Amino acid sequence: MASQLIQTRLKALAVGLAVVVLAAGCQSQEPQPKMPDPTAEPTTAEPPPTPSEDQLAIPAAVRKPNKAGAEAAIRHYFEMFNYFIKSGDAAPVRKLYGERCSLCEVPIGVMELAQSKGHTYSGLNRIESLRVSMLGKDIAVGFVDASQTKIIERDGSGEVVNRFPAAPEAKFEYYTVFQRGMWEITNAESVK
Repeated sequence: MASQLIQTRLKALAVGLAVVVLAAGCQSQEPQPKMPDPTAEPTTAEPPPTPSEDQLAIPAAVRKPNKAGAEAAIRHYFEMFNYFIKSGDAAPVRKLYGERCSLCEVPIGVMELAQSKGHTYSGLNRIESLRVSMLGKDIAVGFVDASQTKIIERDGSGEVVNRFPAAPEAKFEYYTVFQRGMWEITNAESVK
């Protein structure tokens, strides 16, 4: 049962993170994380920079019913997904997609569950190219070529519990609708 839960969790996270998980578990060529020496002098680490409120706000372009607005919504989704990976705060990214976008929600839900148990993530997703086509006055689809650095999941003690390999190329289609005064991602699909 636990093995099935882990596999389901890995699959859901991999889809949302644009990763084709070829193998799970530790890779021998990677060093294990080092735990702090309890006898060492304490140091004061600077907290990581956090985006300002303006960086978290939905860009004005997303509120314009045109092709550039749809593109801005998809780009901002990726920015806010990366912010979520670093911070654990899903509120900004959730403002950009509808409840039916399972490719959007599933990885966030899985990661939030792990974060509620003290887990953290590191890694980055990037749009390599984006082409938007209007399907109607208020409907657009974005064709995204994305890449991802290796994603590392650590438990509350800092131990690596999952490694998701880098994905240099992944293709997605993001379907967007202009409603309630802004572009919203209503569905997304991984494309082979």
